[in-house]
Amino acid sequence: MAQRVKISDVAKACGVSISCVSNILSGSKRYSFKPETIKKVRETARKMNYTVNPMAASLRTQKNKIIIGVLGSADRHCDMELMIKLKTELYKHGYKLMIQIMTDMTDEQRVEFLSKIYRWGEGLVIVSTGIMPDSPWYPALQKLLQSAPPSVNTSF
Repeated sequence: MAQRVKISDVAKACGVSISCVSNILSGSKRYSFKPETIKKVRETARKMNYTVNPMAASLRTQKNKIIIGVLGSADRHCDMELMIKLKTELYKHGYKLMIQIMTDMTDEQRVEFLSKIYRWGEGLVIVSTGIMPDSPWYPALQKLLQSAPPSVNTSF
């Protein structure tokens, strides 16, 4: 498996600093660069198949362009199919979909997991958490989701 091309690889290939590559590829207007430097960095990044690491970018910008998708299980083909279609559409708009399948978790573990990650992304898509309305954890899930980021819930 090929290693992911890092921003430092692009910088080294161009003979410029990492911050130079970062500013050029992010379209930052903070600094001005010679047109030939901009062209060289962009072409080199493209040729090397460099893609932005969304986790690293989110640390810098505090915006991560990531939507979190949650599935209670991967047993239902239609749920996975929905997530794949959603991932394709989000990618067209510059977003990444991080899918978490909560298989082999108790209801308590599912609520605990969701409480740790639900605000991390810019949005939340819940196809199913696998928590049934008669579960003692169902009210905790409902309360948690009331303060979630923009969400799409197809079912709990």
